[in-house]
Amino acid sequence: MLLDHLNTPGPSHLNYTCAWFLLKNIQIKKIEMAEAVVSIVVGRLTDLLTEEAQFLHGLRDEIQQAVNELMRMKTFLRDADSRIDEEKIRVLLGEVRELAYDAEHVVETFLLKAYSASERNRTRQAIKYSKKIEEIEMKMSRIFDCFVEYRVKSTSESSEPSDSSYGASGTLKRFYSYATREPEIFVGFQEDVDRLVGHLVNESEDAYRLISICGMGGLGKTTLAEKIYHHSTIKTYFGGLAWVSISQKWQRKQVLQRILIGLVPERRNEILNFDKDKLVENMLQIQQSKNCLIVLDDIWSIDAWDSLKEAFPAGKSRSRLMLTSRNVDVAEHANPNGFIHRPVLLSPDQSWELLGLRALPKGGDCLDITRDVKRMEELGRELVKNCGGLPLAIVTLGGILVTKPSLIEWEKVYNDSLLSLKSGEAGLGKKYQSQLLYVLNWSYNDLPPQLKLCFLYLGKYSEDESIDAETLYQLWIAEGMVLSSDKREGETMMQVAESYLGELVHRSMVQVKFNNEKSFINFKSCSLHDLMRDLSISQAEAEEFFKVIDLREKKDFHLSPLADFKPSNTRQLVVHFDDGYRGKRSHPYFSKKFNQQKYRSVSLFNELGTRSLPPALGSRIANFRRLRVLSLEVAADMYICCSPSGINLGKVLGTLVYLRYLKYVGTSATFVSTITRSS
Repeated sequence: MLLDHLNTPGPSHLNYTCAWFLLKNIQIKKIEMAEAVVSIVVGRLTDLLTEEAQFLHGLRDEIQQAVNELMRMKTFLRDADSRIDEEKIRVLLGEVRELAYDAEHVVETFLLKAYSASERNRTRQAIKYSKKIEEIEMKMSRIFDCFVEYRVKSTSESSEPSDSSYGASGTLKRFYSYATREPEIFVGFQEDVDRLVGHLVNESEDAYRLISICGMGGLGKTTLAEKIYHHSTIKTYFGGLAWVSISQKWQRKQVLQRILIGLVPERRNEILNFDKDKLVENMLQIQQSKNCLIVLDDIWSIDAWDSLKEAFPAGKSRSRLMLTSRNVDVAEHANPNGFIHRPVLLSPDQSWELLGLRALPKGGDCLDITRDVKRMEELGRELVKNCGGLPLAIVTLGGILVTKPSLIEWEKVYNDSLLSLKSGEAGLGKKYQSQLLYVLNWSYNDLPPQLKLCFLYLGKYSEDESIDAETLYQLWIAEGMVLSSDKREGETMMQVAESYLGELVHRSMVQVKFNNEKSFINFKSCSLHDLMRDLSISQAEAEEFFKVIDLREKKDFHLSPLADFKPSNTRQLVVHFDDGYRGKRSHPYFSKKFNQQKYRSVSLFNELGTRSLPPALGSRIANFRRLRVLSLEVAADMYICCSPSGINLGKVLGTLVYLRYLKYVGTSATFVSTITRSS
């Protein structure tokens, strides 16, 4: 099943833009986030009833009634969600989501006024906002009438078996176990590993200086390269090893820094102060003094190679380069005489072997010992045909099936696949890629509501970025995305957040690196495969999970549909900026009062480092009074100096009474304050 015409322009070169439009055009069932939003709002209001009781005494009963009605409403949402294809149901779920947000907004707005009001004025405000809550309850009543009219069933009324992803009362049923680490699965490429390792350590005159691994997205290029990079022979032979992801957004200096730090990590601080010429000079010297293997993973363009090539010896060298790319033209341009390896698609037997290892793991406490494994194999072999031999599609399908321990659930997945998936045609890269994207979408749709939000949250981060796990847990908690109802006895909220990430790992949707076994936190960092990230971004945009404002001079295609500044339903704002944005006038989106009032989270990302916050936002932070999260993120190995646009940060923060997470890198130290109730 060798992929035909891989070295010709066309569909087998599917880049991010093409994948993005395929995701936008695939006719999949859109999943509404109403259940997840209602869960978050119920948790938030329940916390406020406890923590702010002294200020809520005039509204306590009304708020508790609203919470009770939201909890009752939640029991209808799973059945409604299963009928999302019906226009009237889709509209109704949108109204539920907005109603939940309105309830939260009314209570938080009352509290802002109550904090500074006298007892007399507080009573007046309570009367005013009591009427607002009554209006919300009237809307709730109308929605319940619609549930009856549309014959939407409550989970308390349904006779159908519950989904295995849910525990009692809609809590998350866990499948990931820290006692049994996820097995390392590698099928079909061992001979390729041995052959490429042999090429890399070959010392003969005709040895290849550069080896390329090329093929479509999801074919397993990076997995194969990692196996080679960590091979015992490679570690013994090469005195210096460096791995860097290039991707579509690359900065020459940053790439060279990371390579050089990988080769001589003990010189890290010194390297960070090198200019570009000094970086190139040192790289050439090191490659001459010892054997080095440098991996350029996911290099997209000829321009990217041309900007880096002077840092690698032009003639014969004991050092070696290995690159992975979807574009074979890059490999041929880098070295016409180099060795280009094209991984083949997995055979039907290999595909089933990979799916079986992923979907039917040995051991574990969630498996149905009475299941018919033979029948499951029959279904699995049929299902895996939809994956076209692409490893990423197969392991993602396995991530769906691994949470379905019974035969009846496998049969349901199989029946669903007959409606939503079509087999690809050999040799047509676009068909294979389309099938892959169908499976990725399916894996997202299969997630419980809590995990949907957590997966979408990862779309905020840059391509190939390694996301610190502990920081991510803190953010999830501060955003209200980690539900206290999912806590087990003796657990903290941080441990619940860690279990959420574990479930995404178990479903093969997130890649992770581990800490030392003795560490309290098992996961060190996480990241998304580029196609998973495309999925996260497309779903986040479709569901208005967060709003992106891009202040950079050069904008990515997926961050630019924001020319219009119409109100959106999201509560999270993401701002990308760099030093090129001078902010002489305020960005129109920041100056709208409605936008300032609705946001609960503002995340600022700068990959190049900067001297200050973007003035367009910095001067208005105090107006975002309901913020729970304010986070400034910068690229690894970069520094931030100077004050935040001359703002009195302490005075500004004093106005953000709901702030639970603050991260800002200042003049001499990183100031991180996380206010979370995690026990």
